[in-house]
Amino acid sequence: MLRINKVRIIVFLMCLMLISLSVLSLHQNNVIRGVFLLLSVFLLICIRQSKRFLMNSRLYIVYLLYTAAATFLNHGLSMRLATALLTGSIYLVLFWGCRALAARYSKEEVLKSVFSFCFCFLLIGDSIVLFSGTRGIGVSSGIPDYLIGNKFTISYVHMLFLALYYWHLSEYYWSSSEYGGVIKRKGVLAFAYTLFICVITDCATGIAGCIALAFFYLLFKKMPSAARLFSNPYFYCLFMGIISVSVIHMDLFTRFKPVAFIIEHFFHRNLTLTGRSFAFAVAILAISQKPLYGHGINSTYVSSVLGWGNAQNGLLKVLLDYGVIGLLLFFWIVTDAFRIVRPRTYRKMKKKSGKSIFQSLYEELFQGSRLMKEDELALTAFLYAMSVCGTVEVCFSGFFFLGLSLLRMVKRYEASYRFWTPDELQPVLMQLMQVPHASYRYWTGDYEEDEWNDE
Repeated sequence: MLRINKVRIIVFLMCLMLISLSVLSLHQNNVIRGVFLLLSVFLLICIRQSKRFLMNSRLYIVYLLYTAAATFLNHGLSMRLATALLTGSIYLVLFWGCRALAARYSKEEVLKSVFSFCFCFLLIGDSIVLFSGTRGIGVSSGIPDYLIGNKFTISYVHMLFLALYYWHLSEYYWSSSEYGGVIKRKGVLAFAYTLFICVITDCATGIAGCIALAFFYLLFKKMPSAARLFSNPYFYCLFMGIISVSVIHMDLFTRFKPVAFIIEHFFHRNLTLTGRSFAFAVAILAISQKPLYGHGINSTYVSSVLGWGNAQNGLLKVLLDYGVIGLLLFFWIVTDAFRIVRPRTYRKMKKKSGKSIFQSLYEELFQGSRLMKEDELALTAFLYAMSVCGTVEVCFSGFFFLGLSLLRMVKRYEASYRFWTPDELQPVLMQLMQVPHASYRYWTGDYEEDEWNDE
């Protein structure tokens, strides 16, 4: 039974900002999402000390202003400008709200609330999917629709639900004598059901995303050293870039018969990825025309040339809409979500160590291991799975940013209860012993935000 409290209400309102109903027009959906946005902001302001977290969300304010400026330069005062302002504000509230709620209450409460929202969403969405099958209850932009979202939205929410469900199982059964068996049985059943829904909706992107999520989750569980490498923000950005470029130039790989066999017989798609190779070419042509600031939010350049579709790639979509500057800001937001917060004392001691840049980089990537906790591990696996989906779909939007905000919340929350190696902990403790009452403030998390800097 779902308990109703203030945290759950705010989280539900924040998640509802990401939903668009197919029976309503873009203007009507924007009005409804705007109402949810205003309600979320009002309730967040009422939370004690939440304003200081808003002041520390300058990066997301810059992203909001830039996306609005890029849209204004292309379309002037129009509905697209209003959509850009609304979308950027939603992303800002997601990062601000998750951080403020976790600091005021707890990260577990926020994660449980998002998990509950996904459950309620899928309760409605899966009922429609099971009733209507691949047809849906309508067609939106040539894609079957299921009232609260198309097949891609259903798949992405299923992936987030699956990741949070793995976290929930690990948290709930960690003290049970049948811990391993319970995790395996229920985890496999949840994965099979998610895969089943993706097959019914004929969403090959969702199938690939679910398989990628399970793969990365098991990889991080079995190989902590790999988990440390994959949790590095720069490695994640590099991974996104490499797989996106590889899919854009898929024609180089489809010459190999095993790759062609997998595409044609497993995913039931042709070697052009159902026309995506043509969309890639048109998107690259459009980007070359306005490489700096792009064509504005929700660019229709590809559909105006081909008569259907969009950029069909997450990073190409960002470049098409916001240009190179927008892509750099996007990567900055991603690295900010993945980055670990450390105190200035640690940074000063690290500079005095006299180690070379390459030695420090090697130790940062492969040594010293701060093991990821279950929530961080599950969310990281979800974001890697979304990056896989982003190679063939434009999924770096609502639920991707929700995953980033949750991961950022978890990493910032862990800064108050740090699990460091002895070498990392020693200089911090030595510094705390020299400041009266500082140790209590440090371990309880009662500190000012500007006392911490990103590494």
